[in-house]
Amino acid sequence: MLDIKREIVALAEWPDALKVGEPCVITDEPEGTLLRFCMRPNGAITCDSAEFCAAVAADDRGQADAFMEALTDLDIEPRMLHVFAGNDAPVTLFAFIQAEEPRVRIADCYIGDAEHGRWLLDTGEAELTEVCAALALPRVEVVYTGPWDPAIIDVIGGQWVVKPAIERVDPERGRVAVFVPRMSKEALVTRVTAVHSEESVCATHRPARSFSDCLWAACGLACCASCAVTA
Repeated sequence: MLDIKREIVALAEWPDALKVGEPCVITDEPEGTLLRFCMRPNGAITCDSAEFCAAVAADDRGQADAFMEALTDLDIEPRMLHVFAGNDAPVTLFAFIQAEEPRVRIADCYIGDAEHGRWLLDTGEAELTEVCAALALPRVEVVYTGPWDPAIIDVIGGQWVVKPAIERVDPERGRVAVFVPRMSKEALVTRVTAVHSEESVCATHRPARSFSDCLWAACGLACCASCAVTA
């Protein structure tokens, strides 16, 4: 079955997806329309997008036409045929189309079907980067590689996706990957201040809290791991 979806839940919904200290890669999640290109071993390619389907359903011809124009200009399908020709397994490529340059950024690539397949490794220099180079298309920016720690959100702005450096699958929740939404500096400071206040942390565990714990909580996670008090 070929129906690979890039399903990434919010970090707040899966706070323990990655363990502290686990090697991880954090990539930027750009604004734009996410496209899915599916190429079968016979060379047949299909493309779909939730945003495009929504525009068609809403009879938004302007957005739908802009989508088709961008898709035609990018020549992604001929590039896939060139790079993956002769591949015995189906290939699913996920790419963001943006209004500004670069018009496209590759976000993910899956080789195989739902029963037998895997996501390409993405450590900034591994398989996904190599595929993007072969396609001659830019990829989403890698903003951090190294051990995972909640304090990372204090130094990286924007919105991003966090994944283990070595892809793994949780038997109940599927692919281990989480999304951290964009937060303005003002909003972050406000939430950190609230989390760090006397009212938001239980007296029993307040002495053990660090500023990085407060940043962790500012993203909507439990502000105290021991008692699960939330911000």
